[in-house]
Amino acid sequence: MSRDKTRGAAKKPVQLSSADFRKALREGLKGGWLFCGDEEYMKRFCLSEVRKAVASDDMMRVSLDFDSYTPERLAAELTSVPFLGMEGLRLVELYGLNYDKFTAEEWDSLTDVLGLDYSETAVLIVYTIPEELTVSEGYSRPGKAFTALSEYLTPVVFEQESPSALTKWIARRFAADQLKVTTDAAAMLLDCVGNDMTRLSCEVEKVAAYALSHGLDAVTVNEVKQVVSITTELGSFDFTNALLERDRAKALLLLKEMLDRRAAPELISGMALKQFTDMTAAQELAASGLSSSDIASSLKLNEFVVKKYLKQPSLAKRGRLNTVLKVCAETDSALKGSSQDPEILLTRLIIELTF
Repeated sequence: MSRDKTRGAAKKPVQLSSADFRKALREGLKGGWLFCGDEEYMKRFCLSEVRKAVASDDMMRVSLDFDSYTPERLAAELTSVPFLGMEGLRLVELYGLNYDKFTAEEWDSLTDVLGLDYSETAVLIVYTIPEELTVSEGYSRPGKAFTALSEYLTPVVFEQESPSALTKWIARRFAADQLKVTTDAAAMLLDCVGNDMTRLSCEVEKVAAYALSHGLDAVTVNEVKQVVSITTELGSFDFTNALLERDRAKALLLLKEMLDRRAAPELISGMALKQFTDMTAAQELAASGLSSSDIASSLKLNEFVVKKYLKQPSLAKRGRLNTVLKVCAETDSALKGSSQDPEILLTRLIIELTF
């Protein structure tokens, strides 16, 4: 067995996204890959695509977990030549090791194996969940175990998708069943279920089955209401309602609940921005003489939401509109482009909006 001396050299981890990885898969995989991050649905999807591309024959795939892994076994699986009559690379999958708690001896044993040159015999997928591997320790600093593995493996970080990406994904999922979906219906799915793609996938399947069984060719808010169960007691509706009522304590409590459930910070700031822009638009249309039902139709909102907005004091008349929109935009920009703690940024946003 030969050792690839270049693989163990210290380097700054170059992180790939799930989209980057799918492109690499189309071009042909070699070497070792580290699957990590919060989004399990896309992680499992990419693994299934790897299996199809690399090891469609089960004889060419082996899985090692906490019970079956030893450094010697991993080395043997990575460097063994294929069985007689078998061609191509073997796919080796490694699961269930808590890298954050590895001892120095365990690291030495593992990295000795990962440093081997197995590019002509196998593809390695090291599959982790957040409880086993910390990708970031805060302020965008990579975790120690993540950094150590990234010296030998190409890290693929599966992050939760943005609301806009999830909306497009929802539309594609319905389109696969020859169904269209309205923007409001997709937004309601996200509000009710959150941005976990595994749960979203289940709910999309249920809604699609319901729509098809009723002979529909499009999914609207009505179908979502009929089928989807709200998966959180403290949801986005409660959060935006607390902001509207300037209930700072409740809004901060709900913020913590959503972050604990791994809600995307930019999704939370987007809720706030959308609410205040919708409220301002509704008040302006009311001032021009439109009824609440006409406003609801124009803005594609529920009428009860419009009526709630119309009862609120005008931000423009209070001289607060520009301030509110500015702080929302600044928070959104900081969440996307800085290393500041998202919880601190969102807490400041809530304090400003409930002033």
